[in-house]
Amino acid sequence: MNTKNTQVYVAITRSQQIWRLPLMSGGSPSKSGVAIQLSGGHAGPDGIEMDAEDGLVVCHLGVGVWRFDANMLPTHIAHAGDEHRLMTNIAFKGSTLYITDSLNGEILAAEMPVAGKRMYSA
Repeated sequence: MNTKNTQVYVAITRSQQIWRLPLMSGGSPSKSGVAIQLSGGHAGPDGIEMDAEDGLVVCHLGVGVWRFDANMLPTHIAHAGDEHRLMTNIAFKGSTLYITDSLNGEILAAEMPVAGKRMYSA
């Protein structure tokens, strides 16, 4: 969900897409559409997270972890170089992104340019 709680993003793995679902005032979705179309890798998007600037961070199986800005344009990619990994899920702690590698059973970390979206009020 974006920082204003007005849009929901859903990973559609097999079609390699991220869908955007605007929410109506009552909370029900309206007029879903493709926000991001990926290509390559072993499959499409898996884990996704929103950052504090409404950027979307996306695990792309067999490719790495993409960051897209609020207009859904790519700004960064985190990958493991030549080592084969399947990065499947992610979670922020500040601007550190923790990434699960389901192929090798490891948890990786990457510094991102923007902190993760605040999930609750303290």
